[in-house]
Amino acid sequence: MRSPDAGSVGRVLVFPMSGYINRLQALASSLILAEDLGADFSFCWIPFRYVPGPATDTLGAGFCDRYELAPEWSVEHYSIDVDTVPRYVTRSPDGRWIGLRGHDRGEQALVPELEAAIRAQGHVELVVAVAGGTFRLDTSQAGSERFLERKRDFYRALPLHEGIESTVRDVLAEQPGPYLGLHLRYTDRGHQAPLPRDIRAALVTAADRTGLARVFVASDTARHRDRWHDEVRSLGLEPWSIDHPVLDREDPASAHAALIDWRLLGHARRLVYFAESSYATEAAVAAGAWSTSVALRPHRGRAAAVQVRDLASAAWFKVTGSRPT
Repeated sequence: MRSPDAGSVGRVLVFPMSGYINRLQALASSLILAEDLGADFSFCWIPFRYVPGPATDTLGAGFCDRYELAPEWSVEHYSIDVDTVPRYVTRSPDGRWIGLRGHDRGEQALVPELEAAIRAQGHVELVVAVAGGTFRLDTSQAGSERFLERKRDFYRALPLHEGIESTVRDVLAEQPGPYLGLHLRYTDRGHQAPLPRDIRAALVTAADRTGLARVFVASDTARHRDRWHDEVRSLGLEPWSIDHPVLDREDPASAHAALIDWRLLGHARRLVYFAESSYATEAAVAAGAWSTSVALRPHRGRAAAVQVRDLASAAWFKVTGSRPT
């Protein structure tokens, strides 16, 4: 809640950045910030290489109709756009807007400075954020827990593209009953992966504590997904997955496969996942299972071995023009 001396804000406008889950985090954080400041909420969606389509390729049309503004809106009304919002916390010379852009520091580290700038200004027409992560006003333990609850509620209420939502409804109808979730991320987080034995142990513990045997397995590669079907069966558990078509990340349709899995992970009773993955971390929030799920830390020895392997592979490619087999 906004304190009486916190100043007032007319609108919070966010340019959500980076990948799909980064953008969902930024939308959730900015909408909650707007509620706490008693402000209106809007967003501007900027496509980029790995998020190539418009907002309506990812989000429900009703949500976009209610909250989305064209990028030209901020140029027309405030002479700023996503590229001209400065880093960190800045105030416009005319005092009409305050910018929040975390860059290398992240948004959360700048929130106290943002609050101070709003108080000093008294009334601000616009807080404009260029963000790709999570941030909140109240960082107390109670405030942090309440923020997670509000973010959970946002994710559950957020309509994604109807193609995503209809597939999830069909899958849940075919796979009734509670289940555990396992998310594996190896393509860009391989050096941050836990040991297989730690994943197995976490699954066994989760199954014992919940009495559940069914495990939804999601992965960023079909090879690791299939391997972990075998691993899950070896533990006496029952794996299942969605066999998505293989799509290039630059194809707008690729978002649907990733967000279908994310939505299904968000329906799990509890999750086992790589701690460094924001995708799975936010799925645990959506599931309301952040306190019971198991976030596995990377194994130091494995991380070093993977990094050495990747460096050797890069060196080999530079010399020969091909990857080692």
